[in-house]
Amino acid sequence: MKGFMAAIVIGFFSLFCFDASAQRYFGYYGNDGDLIQNYDHINLHHIMWPPSDPVQATDFILRELDQSRMLGVKAMVTVDTLLFNFPNRKCPASPRRDIEATRTIWANFVKRLSTAGHLGPNGTVVAFYLIDEPELCGLQDRFVQIENGAEGFFSIPDNQAIRDATGVIRANPLSASIPITAISHEVMTDGGRYFDWLGIDYYGKNDSTAIGYNDFSGMLTYCHDMDPPLGVDQHLWSTNCKNWTRLPKIILVPQAATGGCGLDGSPHNPQAWFDEFKRQWLGEEVLLMPFLWKSQNGGQCPGTKDLPALRSQYKQIGLQIKSGQIP
Repeated sequence: MKGFMAAIVIGFFSLFCFDASAQRYFGYYGNDGDLIQNYDHINLHHIMWPPSDPVQATDFILRELDQSRMLGVKAMVTVDTLLFNFPNRKCPASPRRDIEATRTIWANFVKRLSTAGHLGPNGTVVAFYLIDEPELCGLQDRFVQIENGAEGFFSIPDNQAIRDATGVIRANPLSASIPITAISHEVMTDGGRYFDWLGIDYYGKNDSTAIGYNDFSGMLTYCHDMDPPLGVDQHLWSTNCKNWTRLPKIILVPQAATGGCGLDGSPHNPQAWFDEFKRQWLGEEVLLMPFLWKSQNGGQCPGTKDLPALRSQYKQIGLQIKSGQIP
C-alpha cells in the first residue's frame, strides 16, 4: 500500500454479485510471490503488483492465480495497469484516452482468465482491486458546476475516471458479477460510490483498537451528517450522497509491520482486530487483511514474516478464519 497505513475498508456489495463474499476471508496486503510461505493460514491472496504492460500484467496475474488455485486459496487481483495509463506504476495514473481500446484490453484479459477457469462462482478471483489510493494517484473527485436556478452555479463532486473504469468491468459479462475494490486515502463522495469494497486510510487513528475511528464512522455518515466542502451546496451534497444505497461490506486492514517505511508507530494488536472481526460491530466484515507480510526497504521495515510474535498470532487467527471456526 503506497501510504503504508492501517485502514478500515468499507465496501458496498452489489446485489448482482455472486455469493463469494458471503465467505469470510483472511489474507495479507500485497502478497505477490509469497503465497507459498503463508497459504497454510490464509484463504485470500492479494495480487498487487502486476507489470505496467497489459499483456505482461495478464501473464503475471495468471501465474499467481494458477498457484492460488493449486494451493486452494482465492484471490483479489489488482487491475490498474489494464484500465489506466500507469507507466512504470508511478503516479499519477490517468484514464486511457480511447475507451474502446480500454474495453478491448479488458475483454482480452477476462477472456484469458475465464478460459483458465479463474472467473465465475467457482473461480479463483473473488474481487478486482481497481487501483491503490486513487485520489492520491490523479484519480480524485473533480468538482463540476451545475446551474441551480436563480441561486446561480454550485459545485458537486464528479469522478468520470472511476465511473468509466468500473463501467468497463461491469459491462463485460465475464466480470460483471465480481466485486470492485480500492483503498482510498480520502473520502471520495462521488468516486467512492462505484466500488463494492472501498478502503479508507486511518493512519494513527486506530492504533490502540480496531474501532478507534470515532470521528468517522463510515462513508454514509460522512455524506449525510458532515458539512459539505466550501462552496458546495448542502442540498446538492445530500442529493449526491443518496446514491450510496448498497449495504456495506467491510475489510479491516491493521498495521502489521513497523520501521522505516512510513508506518505509524508499532504494529496493531492482532487479537483486538480479530475480536472486532468476530463480533461484526462495524457491520458485515468480510476480510481481515493485515498490512503486510513481506519486509520492505531491504529489511528496514520488517513485516509480519520477520516479526515472530506477530507472525505466530496472525497464523493462529488465519487458521481459525480459514477453517470456518468463527460464526
